[in-house]
Amino acid sequence: MHRAFDERNIAFYSECNGSYFGDTETIQRLIEAEHKGMLEKLMVNHVLPEVSDRAWSDHLKQQVANANDQLKPRLNRTFLLEVTAYDVPGGARVVMDLLNGGEWAGVLRPEGTFQAEITYYALLKAGFPTMVRLETSEGSEEHGLVFADGKMTTVFGVPKTPIIARYEIEEGGQTCSVRRIKADNSFSDEQQLRDAKPPSTIDLAQSHNMTMLLGHYNLGDDTWSPASPGRIIKEGMLFGALYVDDIMAMRNCKFDMFSGQSLTRGECFLERFQRKAFGKNKVVERLCESSAKMELVGIFASHGGGKKQYFAMDTPTGRAMIDVVKKSIHNIQTGSDPAALLRSPQ
Repeated sequence: MHRAFDERNIAFYSECNGSYFGDTETIQRLIEAEHKGMLEKLMVNHVLPEVSDRAWSDHLKQQVANANDQLKPRLNRTFLLEVTAYDVPGGARVVMDLLNGGEWAGVLRPEGTFQAEITYYALLKAGFPTMVRLETSEGSEEHGLVFADGKMTTVFGVPKTPIIARYEIEEGGQTCSVRRIKADNSFSDEQQLRDAKPPSTIDLAQSHNMTMLLGHYNLGDDTWSPASPGRIIKEGMLFGALYVDDIMAMRNCKFDMFSGQSLTRGECFLERFQRKAFGKNKVVERLCESSAKMELVGIFASHGGGKKQYFAMDTPTGRAMIDVVKKSIHNIQTGSDPAALLRSPQ
């Protein structure tokens, strides 16, 4: 540090009362070089590592914040898996083979439906399986999944129904509970009042395995497009995916036999459920309830196992069928659902 003072002529006082310094520029350069070396050593050994550590820590904190704010909600967003199987008894296994090994599995409900929520992260780890296998005592069948509106859906089988009843429905206004779910799974709830839906028709039947079917029947090709499987519960009927006209349940149905010229008229409370994804950041669920007047206007049935025909209740043939259907009506419990009209007479 003190090498600068080893210079021979630091200061000189002459006989002429004058003085001067020696090679001051050299001294200055030596001091600067020594200080520069010290500063460089300090920067290398202390300052730069500390700055680097702080930068790394700040960058890591920013990455963690971004992961919590953006990545985590996206990975945790859920897809709704809905499997429908017509004329398949409850308890059959629903299996998804995972591409990286293992499987996801569950069992069908009594009405032939299966529903589960799966996170995007779970799908990512599983390799995005796209097939579902249905395992029954008679064998197995595999179908592909359809991805739409935050759902993964597939349907097995074709509904088979001996008798189908057609109802006209006239609804009142709807009272709705709406839940808006954000990407981070936070949500907000609100109540809405919606206008009544316009009058419509709906078809109701009972399949061979006693599963209820609600939907729209096409007489021309003897198919449903689509049909929602359901089961009878104490207060009415509960339906699974695919929801037809968004109807999830019919509750507290009360019918009067032989009102006016129709076989039966009555009222039910309809519950409708919608779940729709808006981009990647929001899902809206809407559950609506409305009272509905229902009137049986016709029956699809076949004679001797032949092709089905439609018998309107306001025709002579339809009125002649009333006695047959009346026997079925007597077999139901008071206040039960309109599906009991479709059961075979005892």
